[in-house]
Amino acid sequence: MDAKGAERAMKNISNELFEQAKEQLRLGDGQKAISLARSAARLVKDRFVKAMNLGGIMIDAGAQMNRADLVRKGINMLSEVSDSVPVAKRVRYYYNLGNGYANLAKYESGKGPGTRPSYSLAVSNLDECLRHSELPDARTNLANVLMAQHRFVEAIDEYETVLNENPTHHQAIANRGYALIKMYDWTPGHKALLVAALRDHETAISRSANEPVFCDSYKRVASFLKSRVRPFVSEQIPPTKYENWIWTNRLNLNPCPICRIDTPSVFDIYPLAGHLKSKRRSPPTRHVLDIINRLCQSYATARWLLYSGMENSPDKCRHQVFIPSGSETDYSLTTGLIMAACSGFYSVINQTSFAANGYFHLGLNPRNVTIAHIWARDQNCREFPISRSQIRRIMLTPVNPGLTALYGLAGSLEFGKGRYYPLRKLRNSIEHHLVVVAKKNTCNSYYKAVHRDSLIRDTISLGRLAKAAIWYFSAAVLCSERRRARKAIDKGNLIYQGR
Repeated sequence: MDAKGAERAMKNISNELFEQAKEQLRLGDGQKAISLARSAARLVKDRFVKAMNLGGIMIDAGAQMNRADLVRKGINMLSEVSDSVPVAKRVRYYYNLGNGYANLAKYESGKGPGTRPSYSLAVSNLDECLRHSELPDARTNLANVLMAQHRFVEAIDEYETVLNENPTHHQAIANRGYALIKMYDWTPGHKALLVAALRDHETAISRSANEPVFCDSYKRVASFLKSRVRPFVSEQIPPTKYENWIWTNRLNLNPCPICRIDTPSVFDIYPLAGHLKSKRRSPPTRHVLDIINRLCQSYATARWLLYSGMENSPDKCRHQVFIPSGSETDYSLTTGLIMAACSGFYSVINQTSFAANGYFHLGLNPRNVTIAHIWARDQNCREFPISRSQIRRIMLTPVNPGLTALYGLAGSLEFGKGRYYPLRKLRNSIEHHLVVVAKKNTCNSYYKAVHRDSLIRDTISLGRLAKAAIWYFSAAVLCSERRRARKAIDKGNLIYQGR
């Protein structure tokens, strides 16, 4: 046998051993799977292939056996070959690495902001995987990581993105229902969220009949929900054009699909479901209500600007507001409205920073209040705090799920490789008048040209991000209000829980 024949034979043997290792994983024998994978790796000369196969097996086996050391070894093996990832293998590489960090985060202690950095790394790597290819499992895993960071609004958007492409993906259906259950904690009394969650789990049960492990898990949750809610029957009311546009683009503050069926006009609800009303409190109750109402008002205004900019009715004149510089450049009024909506949505995120500064008594100079500065202990900090020691103490204790979610969102916005960083760059370019709308995406030393459809898509994404920021800040306030109420009761004071 010649050298090439021997090499082919070794490759076939290694592939067969790796397949046997995967089969052992499916059977639940992680130790034997690792042993087979190591034997196969000895026959492989390619450094990247060895790391991908053995590292992936070690991550999966470590998660199965609750061995953090194996997960770390798998991640380290993958990280060592980050400089030699072939283009064809990038999807699987980032998928494995993202899942590795997601599993590693389970062994990290703490529940508050900055305590589980591996979750942020998991989000970055799964996002990178999705930039190269749309994998339903990768997006579902991404949504699961967002759930672990209490980022339920973003997680629901990701689950619905999966379901738009794969309506039968039972894990995405059930997990969306679980996210609705968690959001019910932020909106007590909104029972329709539980009804929608029950429907999702019943659907997931029917779709997972051939997978008893998943099916039994869904049945347990459905049984719990049936004890909490009653059957719900509604008469569908046709939505208006504007209402349908809001729900279709997922720009509704109300996450409940039941409300959409029952009364389409209820696309917005008051995110702060309860508040404490007592004397000599700071800030006063009316100020708290005004803070969140202003955020919702600004969001609705930006949303209306976007809708108006997308409107193409023939009876409306597309006013020309500038002398055209070229035949392919669009300077119409509708284009200006879309850009104004993009800036408006980002302005809502900044407004949550001002609101947090006032409500939580951070004492920051208004000129320095940004989504990054509200977290940093050093007021002159120009970068987002990436460790718990860099975050101001008042934002850490007591543990607040809303603040944890807001911190995760801010990190994704501020990091250079964060999932929302391109949206921030687009908004900054619009603010500095460096963006024009044209038929082709081009860039020169004077401005950047983007396609109208691309601008609309990014603006909608920024709108969903602004919606999430409102929810997370409102949840942080609600958590704080509940804590105020408990302290007031302990002191024997009379309180009023308003809705």
